[in-house]
Amino acid sequence: MTRACVVRLVVVLAAVMSVAGTRSGGVADATEAAPAATIAVTTCGNGVLEPGEDCDDGGTCRGGTNAGTHCQSEGDCTGNGVCGGGTNVSRACTGDADCPGSQCIHCVPEGGDGCAANCTTETQVSFRLIEGVASSDDLEPGTSGAIAHASAITIALPLRGMQGLIIGRERDGVVPVVLKAANIQFPPINVGGLVCGCIRSVAAKTCGGTAFNLDGSVATDCTDGYTDGASACPEDKPCAFVHGEGNSGAGFVGCDGLAGIDVSITQDDLAGTPSAPVLTLSGSGSPGSVLLLTSTAIGTQPNACKAESCTDAEDFSKRGTIQTVPLTSGTASGLWTNANGRADQTICRCPGGDLTCPLASCLGPWSASGAPVDCMSLMAGSAAGGALAGGFPVFNLPILHDAVITNAFAAFPGPLNTLPPTPTATPSLTPTASQTVPALPSDTPSPSPSQTETASPEPTETAGPAVCGNGLLEGTEECDPGGTCLGGMDAGQACTAEGQCRGDGVCLDGDKIGTACADDSDCPGSVCRRCVVQGGSGCAANCTNETPVSFPLVPGILGVDAIVDGTSGALAHGSRLTVPLPLQGMQTLLIGRERDGQVPVTIKADAVQFQAIDVGGLVCGCIRGVAMKTCGGTVFDRDGNTAIDCTPGYTAGDTLCPSDKPCAFVHGPGNAVTGVVGCDGLAGVDVSITQDNRTGTAAAPVLTRSGMGPPGSAFALGSRAISTKLGACDATFCSDDQPINQRGQAQTSPFTTGRSSALWTNANGTENQTICHCVTGALTCKPEECIEPWAVQGAPVDCANLLQGNVSGVALASSFTAPSLPVLLDSVVTTVLVASPGPLNTVAPTQTPTETPSPTVTPTATITATAVAATPTATQPPCNGDCDADLVVTQVELQTLVQLDLLDAGSTCIVGNTGSIRVADILRAVNDAAGPCRGALSLSGGGSGLQH
Repeated sequence: MTRACVVRLVVVLAAVMSVAGTRSGGVADATEAAPAATIAVTTCGNGVLEPGEDCDDGGTCRGGTNAGTHCQSEGDCTGNGVCGGGTNVSRACTGDADCPGSQCIHCVPEGGDGCAANCTTETQVSFRLIEGVASSDDLEPGTSGAIAHASAITIALPLRGMQGLIIGRERDGVVPVVLKAANIQFPPINVGGLVCGCIRSVAAKTCGGTAFNLDGSVATDCTDGYTDGASACPEDKPCAFVHGEGNSGAGFVGCDGLAGIDVSITQDDLAGTPSAPVLTLSGSGSPGSVLLLTSTAIGTQPNACKAESCTDAEDFSKRGTIQTVPLTSGTASGLWTNANGRADQTICRCPGGDLTCPLASCLGPWSASGAPVDCMSLMAGSAAGGALAGGFPVFNLPILHDAVITNAFAAFPGPLNTLPPTPTATPSLTPTASQTVPALPSDTPSPSPSQTETASPEPTETAGPAVCGNGLLEGTEECDPGGTCLGGMDAGQACTAEGQCRGDGVCLDGDKIGTACADDSDCPGSVCRRCVVQGGSGCAANCTNETPVSFPLVPGILGVDAIVDGTSGALAHGSRLTVPLPLQGMQTLLIGRERDGQVPVTIKADAVQFQAIDVGGLVCGCIRGVAMKTCGGTVFDRDGNTAIDCTPGYTAGDTLCPSDKPCAFVHGPGNAVTGVVGCDGLAGVDVSITQDNRTGTAAAPVLTRSGMGPPGSAFALGSRAISTKLGACDATFCSDDQPINQRGQAQTSPFTTGRSSALWTNANGTENQTICHCVTGALTCKPEECIEPWAVQGAPVDCANLLQGNVSGVALASSFTAPSLPVLLDSVVTTVLVASPGPLNTVAPTQTPTETPSPTVTPTATITATAVAATPTATQPPCNGDCDADLVVTQVELQTLVQLDLLDAGSTCIVGNTGSIRVADILRAVNDAAGPCRGALSLSGGGSGLQH
């Protein structure tokens, strides 16, 4: 079988099953071979919001000549459809006659975009695995993992990690479920250093978006990276997602029970080319039964796992082939007959523990068992007690050859991962859940977290009836000062209910976090709120008491045009030069108590104490926290443009703002940073920012969030100002005495423990001038010459340590596009703040620069306080920066190099130089001036030389 034929058993699942019979007003017949649950919403998927619906974003054509395109009715889709159930489930069809016991559907509603397949709003529930425990070639019961049963060996692969379930609201006893590929994080599995295994989720695509063609053959796989993509598909079967864009699985929970939850898959390989697998569904499950179809790739490689194993950097050739198979709370089993092309070699449970045997001798197929969830707990955010089982044949795995895989995913208790419900959705958006959204105040607080038939439900505290932000001390709250109006004409005013704030609000999360909004439809994957709870006053955003935690930085170490890994610093990637800014100092976090698995975090502007950055007396830089204010208190206006900065001192202040958008703090009075730590994991931790400057007037930056972070992941919005000047730092630079108009421009950007990247296109108004990691090593290049955006990687914190006051090991990453920086012009700035151990309640000392600023430490030289002039010798090698060849580097020569750098000019002053002078060349000259080429340059005393 070729790679193009390996996608198996793809079922449209929740999208298909929930609408089986909903087109043309019909109702599908339920058979025992397929789940009997249908959702009686006859118009769900027509793109019109009608009574009983929370949302309706239409559907997607499947099976025919316009597969993958948006639709609002069956007539919008041409050609074939897909069977919604029965014996031919997920097979392409021309009409109902091709789908015994079911219907042929062309326009299929999908979830995963904020609107579920039953036209209800979606929320995200964390599903953290009970860590697998291997016992010989088996797994301990009740733990998570997979077992590969092959003809020569059996391998147990214990699993850990988490996945995020995106669920709709219960309707007609059914809860639709979607899995996003980016929200499933399983680390690599190292089996004694002999084998490395990886199970990863895949947003699978096939020609037509079905599992099987009209003739029953397996549909051609066209998943990007795993195959040649859309080029593998004929014109009448376009390449389309199987589960919906970005989705790796879909299905449903039957709160009143579910038919067809026992799944068996049989496959034959007698000819050496496997036949199509045969799927059978049977049995009836108890309330809370679950049936999903998920797409995964299972890869195994010999020897121990490597750094790139199971990461995005791993080559697709090592990721295995895509398997789309059922996961169930019932029993799942798999069976190979005539495995590896050998007659009577059956992979099953054989007598005497043999790995293969004749079919007649089999005691039964290899199987695994799941367990149902509690629907009330699920809707409250906990999948505790649930277990999903799978069993399926896999053709020709590396090392193992034909094998039967059985797996089980057992869930720890996990709170709602705070993806607030939204009544409307954008079809292509991936919901995220990275910001703590406490129970927000309304004019009539809800007394309980129960689900109701309302178009815009308010999220509520699951721990009790308290409504954080209404100004009343209730339930388990430790404090409640109320909230602040943001976005509208009352921005900056205190509030205790939504109705007290007029005009716009602000999106609390998702890709539009910090953006002004009129209602929830402006905030895909999140909610629009007007009265917002903010921390920093002693009471956190979740109405718990705040405690200060020190965050001392691992001091930055300067490399060649870079900051050494594991140390703190920023890199300004300009179109003319790259400036590394090593950081040292500290900041103080204000953290609330953990609630529902999340810890809110605030940082006061004056608690950010980073020392001035002196680069060998040539350049002085400063990064400071800013209690930023904008017109309306949002980061972006409704049209996506950056909100007008009205921060006092940095701008003309509130006189810049219209009457309907007063000047207000973005993060709360005196705050520079607000965010959250997800102790059970966090969605949306990978952040990318893209900005275009084709016209010379920068367009609005585009923020995209994705990925699921492990426990201890963090996401925050932070405001800061970066300033630079030529020459050595002086006493006022980076101090409170520095004039505000010299501190740079205030800028708000995300900080994350995930990956953060940024990209300028058409920088400085120049066509095709892209600031990115260029294949040639140039500072700018054409888009097609970009390897990737400039990016940095963070690292999570241990929540138990955090709550004890220790942030050791955490790294916060940030990348953003900065327009028109002095000297650098349009730039991408990447920053990593790496924490060293620090005790609880240690308030950061105020850093006051002196007339003798410290140089940055470089890997190649140490500058001492009392160095004296060295006498050149006849054997002394040439000096970098020695323009007059006297084996001495002077201050004047260093300043000459700076000017050459700014002019993008070359020079023979640098040993071996063949091009323009760069910052790395200047740093080599500084090292030589401090070491073997000391001379007229004094290294002690004075404010303009190099000091330590």
